[in-house]
Amino acid sequence: MANQEGRQIVAVDTVAFTIVDGKLKVLLIVRDHEPFTGAYAIPGVFVGDAEPLEEAAARVLRDKGGLANATQYIEQLYTFGLPGRDPRGRVISVSYISLVHAPNAVISGTPSRAAWFDVKEIPRLPFDHDGIVKYAIQRLKWRVEYTTAAFAFLPGEFTIASIRSAYEAILDKKFDKSNFWKKMTSIGIVEDTGRVEEMIRRDNFHRPGKLYRLTKPVGAMIDIF
Repeated sequence: MANQEGRQIVAVDTVAFTIVDGKLKVLLIVRDHEPFTGAYAIPGVFVGDAEPLEEAAARVLRDKGGLANATQYIEQLYTFGLPGRDPRGRVISVSYISLVHAPNAVISGTPSRAAWFDVKEIPRLPFDHDGIVKYAIQRLKWRVEYTTAAFAFLPGEFTIASIRSAYEAILDKKFDKSNFWKKMTSIGIVEDTGRVEEMIRRDNFHRPGKLYRLTKPVGAMIDIF
């Protein structure tokens, strides 16, 4: 779809993150048309005339990212609209951040060759997508410091160790186990379910961890760090 007669076109680009094996990852697709055919990019679409932006953001993940009903949390990131950002003409992109729980991050049913990339190993991206991803990572780091957004990467019941691992992956730093446990339990955002995790392996001495649940909505504002 090209920009014709100087008309401004609105697009939506969705930066999806997940955490796998303790590493923060971002979803990229291979472009199948010009410009930049064959390059990895953030999944995006042009917005239909009667299509709400949020629906376009979800459509991006479903149709190009191969992620159906996978989003735990989504929020608008920023509007990118500098002239010259797209060689086809004046394209204004409303970008979103999507956080996906790892078991839901399985890619299927898409011809775009979507794949998850470690945020430290992202290839050079076309358009202004390098800047968009960089800003999205920084915004995610800010958000998890004063909201419960990080819990979007977890199941409904989780161990303190698993939420610590999520924060370590997002913020790229290590936390003292004891201090982190005290912090999570003292600010009142988690509660003990009275259950413990199921142990898959029976041949080690790992003690099953207590299972907790979030006491506030995902994304609720609270001073965590």
